[in-house]
Amino acid sequence: MNTIFRLINRIYAHRFLLASMAVQELHNRYAGTFAGILWSVIHPVTLVLIYWFVFTVGFKIQVIGDHPFVLTFMCGIVPWFFFSEAVLTSCDSITAKAYLIKKSIFPAEILPLLNLLIAFITHVFMIVILLVFLHAYGIYISVYAIQVLYLICCLFVLCIGFGWLISAINIFYKDIGQALTIVLNAWFWLTPVIWPINAIPESYRGIFQVNPMYYIVEGYRAAFLYKTWMFADPWPTVYFWVFALFFIWFGAHVFRKLKPMFGDVI
Repeated sequence: MNTIFRLINRIYAHRFLLASMAVQELHNRYAGTFAGILWSVIHPVTLVLIYWFVFTVGFKIQVIGDHPFVLTFMCGIVPWFFFSEAVLTSCDSITAKAYLIKKSIFPAEILPLLNLLIAFITHVFMIVILLVFLHAYGIYISVYAIQVLYLICCLFVLCIGFGWLISAINIFYKDIGQALTIVLNAWFWLTPVIWPINAIPESYRGIFQVNPMYYIVEGYRAAFLYKTWMFADPWPTVYFWVFALFFIWFGAHVFRKLKPMFGDVI
């Protein structure tokens, strides 16, 4: 645990540098474009509309449980976009800033968090769009929505752990980036984003529920659609935090061990 606290202390000490770099990165990413930062929202919204058309018009799925398909789907895809973007972009976060790594005083620990902050900005926009969809269907925000703040913290912890782990290993094994795309594609279909968990035979549901993103997705639905407290059953919460804290410890441990070799390999 000392490793985690050490890295977190360094992140806190350089929090203003991290924030300024995130703003600069966001500016550079969309410099010269007419829509600017809106492109970070246009892409996921376009994907949502494609999925909506395919499943509601093509497959004629109008309702899942007691709610319209599009709302059930959006409550799942919004956190998934945050997770997948943060993890995927963190993969080459260090190699893309090789010129900084070669400066011995630069805190490399903050680089995987750079894209996480950018993904969070997009996530805020997506939540606003989700609220618009909910309002259009006559579902209004309630006190249960406050759980989203907790769920965002869960996503941050999960993504930081994966980010440290993947970004460090990617320096030595360039195949990680290609493999990660395949893993995330498979992970998406193993997460109840499009399909509800009750569509799975009860004897197999436990297999899907070990997926930490199951906890996040169902949490968003509890906050916005079901309007229930997700802590009624404490065991999913206990399992999630055991999983998330293990990965943030493991990611921090691997990152710290490999960090002294970054400059020699890049």
